[in-house]
Amino acid sequence: MRGSTGEIPRAARARAEARDDGWRSPLVKVCGITRAEDLELAIALGADLVGLNFHPPSPRYLERDRAAALAARARGRVGVVGVFVDRPRAEVEAIDAAVGLDLLQFHGGEGPDDLAPFGARAVKVLRLAPGERPAAAALAATFAAHPAAWGFLVDVRHESLHGGTGRSWSWDAVAGADAGGRPLLVAGGIRPDNAAAALAASGAAGLDVCSGVESAPGVKDRALLEGLFRAARAARPARYDKADADDARSPTPRPPSRGPAAPTDTMEAPDGEDRA
Repeated sequence: MRGSTGEIPRAARARAEARDDGWRSPLVKVCGITRAEDLELAIALGADLVGLNFHPPSPRYLERDRAAALAARARGRVGVVGVFVDRPRAEVEAIDAAVGLDLLQFHGGEGPDDLAPFGARAVKVLRLAPGERPAAAALAATFAAHPAAWGFLVDVRHESLHGGTGRSWSWDAVAGADAGGRPLLVAGGIRPDNAAAALAASGAAGLDVCSGVESAPGVKDRALLEGLFRAARAARPARYDKADADDARSPTPRPPSRGPAAPTDTMEAPDGEDRA
């Protein structure tokens, strides 16, 4: 991880080492962090990743100085993810350099060429239309089109917003999806009362939560966030081999050999959403 010599964040490492039988607690990314107190709470509860939003229309958007202060506070304790929606490469690179991000999440219509310069620090978001159920081969092909990406996030498509919508979807639409050994997270209307169901239905490695743990946009609710982590810990975790489980908790670039198999079908990646 940038700024921490590749070590897995402390809180995540403690959870990853809690078992040695191949089962790991679900990854949890708390997105849309705007306040230091919410960052500290997420870290204390065991978040693996926190998201900082750089999509100007979002109510959770952060200016660079504010984002840099939060990132500095988090560095070495939790992975810091920058969320972007169809921004020019030069702008993304400038924000990355100024803030010091670990991962870069692309929530718009960015394709493989847009993600390639960021290598194994890129997270690609796929948005499914309500009721959409892509074939397993089509999903595998989409993931394979991003061979260097750290992982993937699947959310529901909204007609005007890019994430943080509170809209849930049929998480089982991605059940059995092969992300080539990389983390696959699900987002969209996830709250304490449905977190376990989202994990069970999707078979995903973890959750990306935002509006479902807020009292207002950008303001996390302590009781909701605590409830979310209780539900995630109680849920049946995703299965990885030990190396993949540890890698999933560290934004350290992974060897190309861990990438997915060659595509067997094609699927156009959906546009992105404002998730943070």
